[in-house]
Amino acid sequence: GIIIFGIGKRVTILLPIFFYHTLPQSLRVLGLGLVVTPPGQIEGLIKFINSNGDSREMKRALAVKLALQGYAYRAIENILNVSQGYVSKWKKRFITQGIPGLK
Repeated sequence: GIIIFGIGKRVTILLPIFFYHTLPQSLRVLGLGLVVTPPGQIEGLIKFINSNGDSREMKRALAVKLALQGYAYRAIENILNVSQGYVSKWKKRFITQGIPGLK
């Protein structure tokens, strides 16, 4: 099924993987304020965070994970001491390139 949840102006939609791949790239990346998260991506981020020794890559992955979980950029900014632009940059790179994009 489809799961939709959100905090404030951000909405996350979890879709079956077969449906995700049918969406146009523009919806997958920007989605007019929507974050479309294929199944397993957050779990993949958690594994990457737990197995990674590079603090910069870990911080990027944490920022993306929190954003995909629906945290407001301002909250992530305060939690990780990063800018909102940092969160946006790494989230977009993760959505388009996956975990290799965080390296």
